Amino acid sequence: MTYIWPTKLRVPARPPKLVYLDLNHWVSLSKAQAGHAGGDEFKGVLAACDDAASRGAAIFPISDSIYVEVSKIGT
Repeated sequence: MTYIWPTKLRVPARPPKLVYLDLNHWVSLSKAQAGHAGGDEFKGVLAACDDAASRGAAIFPISDSIYVEVSKIGT
């Protein structure tokens, strides 16, 4: 199967892997990062994502729709 990538997406040579996370996953990881009680169970996942990104093994693109939803959240 040949993938058709969006023209604005910079697709690096493999590795790294592109890992898509939906909004609920970003929320869970942000809770883990912030030390929120609801994020305790996701600390291991956050550490694995951080490690993969640090090693250049994975990148985590954010879709336009998720960006728009997150931008609506007040500080």
